[in-house]
Amino acid sequence: MKLFRPAWDSGSEKKVVRITEKLNGLNIMTCIKGKFYLLFLCCLICSVMNVDAKTWKCGVNGNNVIATLKDGILTISGTGEMENYRDKYRKHGVNSPWYRYRSKINRLDIQQGVTSIGSNAFTDCTGLTSITIPKDILLIGEGAFNGCIHLTTVFFNAINCEVPGFFPYPYVFLDCDELKNIYIGNNVTKIPNDIFTACNLTSITIPENVTSIGESAFSLCRRLSSINIPVSITSIGNNAFLNCESLTSISIPNNVKEIGNEAFKGCINLNSVRIAKSIKRINDGLFWGCTNLISITLPEGISTISRDAFTNCTSLISIILPESISGIEKDAFSNCTSLKSVTIPENVSVIYGNAFKNCYRLAMVQFNAVYCKLDDSVFSGCDALAEINIGNKVTYIPSGVFKNCLRLTSVTIPESVTSIGYGAFENCHRLAIVQFNAVNCVTVEKMFHSGFSDENTTLTTINIGNKVTRIPENIFSNCSGLTYVSIPESVYYIGDGAFEGCTGLTSLSIPESVTYIGDGAFSGCTGLTGVYIARNKFGIPDRFFVKELTSSDVFIPAGVTYIGNSAFSNCTGLTSITIPESSGIYSSSYRNNADNDYSPFYIGCNAFYGCNSLTFGKLKSIESLYIDGGVDPVVGYSDYYQAIPFHKYSTLSFTFHDKNELDINACVEIKADCKRIYPIQRTGDNYTFDIKGVDILTIRSIYPESSWHRHEYIIAINNLTFN
Repeated sequence: MKLFRPAWDSGSEKKVVRITEKLNGLNIMTCIKGKFYLLFLCCLICSVMNVDAKTWKCGVNGNNVIATLKDGILTISGTGEMENYRDKYRKHGVNSPWYRYRSKINRLDIQQGVTSIGSNAFTDCTGLTSITIPKDILLIGEGAFNGCIHLTTVFFNAINCEVPGFFPYPYVFLDCDELKNIYIGNNVTKIPNDIFTACNLTSITIPENVTSIGESAFSLCRRLSSINIPVSITSIGNNAFLNCESLTSISIPNNVKEIGNEAFKGCINLNSVRIAKSIKRINDGLFWGCTNLISITLPEGISTISRDAFTNCTSLISIILPESISGIEKDAFSNCTSLKSVTIPENVSVIYGNAFKNCYRLAMVQFNAVYCKLDDSVFSGCDALAEINIGNKVTYIPSGVFKNCLRLTSVTIPESVTSIGYGAFENCHRLAIVQFNAVNCVTVEKMFHSGFSDENTTLTTINIGNKVTRIPENIFSNCSGLTYVSIPESVYYIGDGAFEGCTGLTSLSIPESVTYIGDGAFSGCTGLTGVYIARNKFGIPDRFFVKELTSSDVFIPAGVTYIGNSAFSNCTGLTSITIPESSGIYSSSYRNNADNDYSPFYIGCNAFYGCNSLTFGKLKSIESLYIDGGVDPVVGYSDYYQAIPFHKYSTLSFTFHDKNELDINACVEIKADCKRIYPIQRTGDNYTFDIKGVDILTIRSIYPESSWHRHEYIIAINNLTFN
């Protein structure tokens, strides 16, 4: 450069030089004092001269990739991958070599051949307003453009790119607050994971060649209000649109085979969703917290609704579940506080805990699942659930399915049901009416079990359908509020404990069709005052009315062949019992004698034990008392216990009907408290015994060791009288 010598002004003690020169198009005017003007001028000239270009090695293999900064343009050239750099928040690693010049970079040129953009490579390049990511880029590191606060536009042309971001710093454009325009090239085949996380874009158009949207690709884009998903898309990754709070609608095309977990979680303004027919599973948390979603229709083909799929969709009023659904997982619809009704399809085989927890406006459930297993908290907190309709193909009502449904007042069990699980209606404290139509229900496990008290006090009415053939074991046990039940003529079987503990039951009529009554079927029914049993060819079962039957009279019909063990045990209110003229009495050892065609009457062990008010005057009408003639080979006699409370009587007498040519004196005795007692009087064939102080009276037959009649004959008696 040419230097100009200054001219001195005349007449001045201190000469002031004014120099005007145009250097590279720049007008410079300066004043320089005294003799220092040359030094100042040299510095000035240096400051306006062009800065030489800066060059750095930035490849993972050293000089395979070169960065050049010149005139505000940063050019990345070479072949292969760039080096990764640390971000400003980390202590380890190094910054990019151009980081100190970051404010002077106003353009970025990544040339063909470069295959990656390093982590944090262009962090805080605040002069960048637009970038182009070329088609050859296969990898973009985390934080590559974080803090580029003036970046407004991105042209994304990378055909098959990945972003291997790592939590908690998976972002590529974090704090790029002005980035609102993203253009995706027509040749791009996939949108990488995390690529546009937390950007401020408002809309995006995805071209037809794209087949997948990666995990968290648009998550936290809180201003994104619309997106066009083309038919070429086959998969949408986990969290793809997480917390896109401005997104109002989404349409999933039919080629999409999978939508990842929580893909639309937190899209609080999403109100319209169309799900592709190709989707087989609604994944975990897919619409979690979509608080503006009012309704959704799931297409046929979906088999599973996964955990938390619709949790906290507080505006969801209704949902149509397709018949293809087979499983509903834990918390799938929990806290859907506006949901009013739901239909469980026929093919649902499993529902996990809390599936509809705290849906406190849910008022109606149409339960059509033919055979379903579930946890007992499925409808926990559904305080408004007052109507449950069970479909006519349902065969199994699962354990605890309607537990704690406090507003439920009535329910109908359809004809198809064959099994009811434990506590199916547990703690339904307002349930008052049950219409039981199950034709052949085999298994019931305390369906009305009530958590702490094991008692249901509100159930007052049970209507049994006229096609019902079986009343299963324990089905209405401990329903203490039940006052009346009508058993139709179609019923042939009443299971063990079917009405056990129904203390409010006051009357009972058992039809002629009943051929089997299980042990303890009506035990503990302390309120019974009237019992009618129609003609019955079997008998009164063990523990039939055990505990405090208050009925004063029991009429046993003709055809009844036995009274089971403890059948009327402790029925303190029982004062009389009528046994038909044609009935006989025989021992427990004879009861199972299949070789004998004769069917005498049998009274089992403790049949009337504790019946302190019972009188046996009417037993005089019994035709005969049959005692098995079998002989125990060790002790010489066989035992059969007829436990009847005789302590209120003084004597017992009877007359032999048929001695069978036996020596009566040798073979008959009455035994009390394991002590033999003998007749105090005999008049012909009439025998009288002293039974004062006897609690348990046992009649035994004794045969001499030499008797050839052993095991062959029955001794018959009549006119059995207690005095």
